[in-house]
Amino acid sequence: MSLPPLRRLKKSNMTKISVFPLAHLDQHMILTLKSGKKLVVSSDSFHCVLTISNTFKCLICEAEFKCYSSKEKHKTTELHKKRLALKPNLEEFPEDLIRQLDAETCYCSICNVVIPTHSLMRHLSGEGHSTELNKAKKRSFNYKPLQ
Repeated sequence: MSLPPLRRLKKSNMTKISVFPLAHLDQHMILTLKSGKKLVVSSDSFHCVLTISNTFKCLICEAEFKCYSSKEKHKTTELHKKRLALKPNLEEFPEDLIRQLDAETCYCSICNVVIPTHSLMRHLSGEGHSTELNKAKKRSFNYKPLQ
């Protein structure tokens, strides 16, 4: 089964991919859910930041960044943290890490994709989301905090 369009890998030149050092691509966060389960997702996914071509877009603040350091600095600002807190994960889907961005749009932190609200259940029951959720669970077993 092929992946839905939002999950397909985009073909690009290696020069575009090599713009960021690999160490930056490996930044993850461990999240402990109310149930005690742990999930590990990328820092960008947790902060609702998408990478589109050579641009980073914060979906919470509707800000765009051209460089990696600006994006990382933005994620630490008080304004971003406040806005992120105003859009918590939906309690109906505690393990799926879904945020309601507005009346018509949701964001999946597991898959790092934007989903129309009317397609949310289809996304959650899809093979792509299930695969990413399992990866997030498995990463938590191998995750070792920095000493």
